[in-house]
Amino acid sequence: MRVGCFTPLLSQLPLPDVLKKLKSLNIDTVELGTGNYPGDPHCKLSMLEHPAELAEFRKTLDGEGFSISALSSHGNPLHPDRARAAHDREVSRKTILLAEKLGVPVVVDFSGCPGDSPAAKWPNWVTCPWPPDYLEILKWQWEEVVAPYWIEHAKFASAHGVRVAIEMHPGFVVYSPETMLKLRAIAGPSIGCNLDPSHMFWQGIDPVAAIRLLGDAIFYVHAKTRRFTSATCRSPACSTPSPTPTSATAPGSSAPAAMATGKNGGANSFPPCACSATTTCSRSNTKTA
Repeated sequence: MRVGCFTPLLSQLPLPDVLKKLKSLNIDTVELGTGNYPGDPHCKLSMLEHPAELAEFRKTLDGEGFSISALSSHGNPLHPDRARAAHDREVSRKTILLAEKLGVPVVVDFSGCPGDSPAAKWPNWVTCPWPPDYLEILKWQWEEVVAPYWIEHAKFASAHGVRVAIEMHPGFVVYSPETMLKLRAIAGPSIGCNLDPSHMFWQGIDPVAAIRLLGDAIFYVHAKTRRFTSATCRSPACSTPSPTPTSATAPGSSAPAAMATGKNGGANSFPPCACSATTTCSRSNTKTA
């Protein structure tokens, strides 16, 4: 497993400075955003039309000894606004072409979410099966919008030797292991998932059970670090604060703080309790993904 960084977190820095900063942390792998939601000035799709620009980009990465684990084009290619959908689809398509040129095997994306009809203006994320109207919307979305696009896009990716890792995220039609496997069954083996355990946690999905269910459909993994704030240990003999995990992200950002190219997310362990009580302390050395 290689551990790297998703560089939009450092978008305020030029690429050479990003690489130097990461190198100082013993990181030599990067995931680069190409457009749509993850704005990232470090990887420009214009390199497809400008060989000299692409060569300079390669030189910068090679000079610092960096490899690229994935390119990311998270967007909504199924958006009911046709102009928006066309834009996001084109970014995804060009990202696959750039990945092919760079020898990058994986592109990370969202599945997208349509509206509730051809006349819709905004995405409609269906979350419940009743009243029956919602199931009708869901059926229309998958059969008329999701399947046609992803079957075609999967063929395009496969033809260029690239796999697409869908990030399961609320708000999109693929948000859970079940919906991920549904899309994979429709579109084929070049479509798999980018597993971000944090998105499982806040939906109440056990990430370990998700890993077991998804198996070799997992192409890529995102991980977030954790920091701990004070709470009181429940042991009556202990006065040591007990940790509460909270997300650690860059200021003003909700993007992942780190990524890993293997199938196991990073883990931070609760520091051992300093209590010397003979009774059982609630602060066991429990790990969080």
